[in-house]
Amino acid sequence: MVSCFCTVLHVADRIRDELTATQAYSSNFAQSLPLQLPRHGVPCCTMRNKLPDERLPTQAGVMIAAIARGIPADHLDVASVTRPVIHDEHSLIVRVIACGVCGTDVHILEGTSYRPSTPFVLGHEIVGIVVEAGREASEWVGRRIAVSQFLGCGKCEMCRTGDQRLCQSMRSITGVSDAYGGYAEYVRVDAAQAVLVPPDLGSAEAAALVDAGTTAMNAVEKALERGARWPLVLGAGAVGLLAAEILRSRGIPCSVVERSAQRRSAAALFGHRVYASLGDVLERPDLIIDCTGSDSVVRPGLELLAPKGTWVAASYARIPDFDMAQVSRKELVILGVRAGATEELRQVLELAASGSIQLPAIRLYPLAETSRAIRDLADPSAGAKPVITVGPDVMDNPATEEGSMP
Repeated sequence: MVSCFCTVLHVADRIRDELTATQAYSSNFAQSLPLQLPRHGVPCCTMRNKLPDERLPTQAGVMIAAIARGIPADHLDVASVTRPVIHDEHSLIVRVIACGVCGTDVHILEGTSYRPSTPFVLGHEIVGIVVEAGREASEWVGRRIAVSQFLGCGKCEMCRTGDQRLCQSMRSITGVSDAYGGYAEYVRVDAAQAVLVPPDLGSAEAAALVDAGTTAMNAVEKALERGARWPLVLGAGAVGLLAAEILRSRGIPCSVVERSAQRRSAAALFGHRVYASLGDVLERPDLIIDCTGSDSVVRPGLELLAPKGTWVAASYARIPDFDMAQVSRKELVILGVRAGATEELRQVLELAASGSIQLPAIRLYPLAETSRAIRDLADPSAGAKPVITVGPDVMDNPATEEGSMP
């Protein structure tokens, strides 16, 4: 890594030309912190506490990132961009260790979801070490954190009650819109987004839980508020498996419907009752947590759901023709779930660290292979959740030494 950056610094003139063309981080943060790029390409910065980083030359002003040059896109360019700097007293600079790949990344690159201004760095399932901090956040320096991607206004009722993800004046969604993400060596976040990773949990495993785990936790919490007793989970991807595991940790066994034989086998190995289709389900559930993102399950799923049952939409599906009659006639409740709060991230990390839940299989990819990781996730037969590894300390847990978890 040091040799890579030494090479980069030796060709500073070429890098400055590239940064000007792409605007890199300076464009991303232009309104809040104009970067002054001196002759050596090092941004000026004040008001920071710094943890020495032996991997990079002192005051290195660039880093490597996987960049989306446009949307839609079929690949990400791995190139040099400006390294982020402290913006205010609550800023944290995080050296990324691992970043999970999410279906949202697939949809963004397809042009069917969020459309961040490009060039842009995706990656919203971030785990890393805080190496610099603003003066009001200095206690975070040196700590390993997971990053909640949502940064709300901090003033509205949703933000005050911990539901920043529901803020209607959202400042940014890290790695999704308005703030560069974790497919890079460094990322800047706000201290309000930081959650400590338990020491007994590996960084790659924690990254795999940042979005999928909080979504599953939020879905289960919402469902159990209504007293569900016979739950059915649709989909055995990361979110579905984690929802089933969290339900079981609460003493509530559930069944899982998954059409992929590989994923169905994984759910069965976890000890859950599995079905290949909704038509195979014999019992009538009073709760369905939909983690498929497919419109094909909505109509038959609502038909199967017991009267006064609850449908939790834990994924996005476009439904071109939807009849609300069956919802009214059975007095069903439909609940939407958008990821989870920092508290839910903290809870799911602790559950995983304590061994109370089993984790979906993960597969590690280096930063240079981010595009391949995203393509692999888009494959319906994908059997493991991709996680991008950036730092050498991703191997801080023996479970990831073989590249995937059992």
